[in-house]
Amino acid sequence: MCSTTTQEAHRVLRQSWSRVERLWEQAEAADRRVEQDKRQGQDARGAAVAARWAWKKTVAAFQQYERSEAGWKIAHGALWGFRPEGQLNDRAWAEQQIAMARPLLSGRAWSKVRGFLETKETLTFLDRLHRQLREAVAEEPLRAELVHLWWLRRQRPRANAVGAVVGAGHVAHLVQQVVCQKVDANWRKSYEAVARVLRLTVRASSAVECMNSVLRMHQCRHKTVTQGLLDLKRLYWNCRAFREGKRRGRCPTSTWG
Repeated sequence: MCSTTTQEAHRVLRQSWSRVERLWEQAEAADRRVEQDKRQGQDARGAAVAARWAWKKTVAAFQQYERSEAGWKIAHGALWGFRPEGQLNDRAWAEQQIAMARPLLSGRAWSKVRGFLETKETLTFLDRLHRQLREAVAEEPLRAELVHLWWLRRQRPRANAVGAVVGAGHVAHLVQQVVCQKVDANWRKSYEAVARVLRLTVRASSAVECMNSVLRMHQCRHKTVTQGLLDLKRLYWNCRAFREGKRRGRCPTSTWG
């Protein structure tokens, strides 16, 4: 999910790593002062104490970065429609992952990310996903196999992959098609319905989060968000030119025919 929350997390991680690099350089400079004092025959005990403290701060900052990186990796996995092993995600599993990640994302720098993760509506797209899949295909065994097929098809090696294609990644989806055929001879029509739900859910969840990021900025300044204010927000963003990306310098209204 490419989203503003992911961008915010990456921004915090970049800042955290920059701090580690800065402290590392300071610690190395402190070591050089110790060596310089020794070469000049001066008392290096004070410089040595400063160097030890500098390295202690560096190690602490690096450990904090590692904790934050691990926490975000866990939280980010909860915001996708599928779990890492390919099983369809659901609210219960996602909430469990977020609860595991939250203690690792400590400090003011992570407050915006934590705020998003703690919002109940964040995982609404998973509830909607399961409901729409049930509406698309009522039979649970067939539905599960079709969902797995959709996931496997997106794990196939890319056509422009460098080197020889090895392993089962390029044929796993073909094997799964045989499984679907055994469950239901007319599985292709049902697969189209399942694929449509999964494809639209992935896009919609990202779009909703981007919209929420705009509304959260407004809610920080005002207690309520009326329909009139939402209309003004929509007008502003539809008439505002993009600053970067493929549509840089253009606005949504410029594409309306």
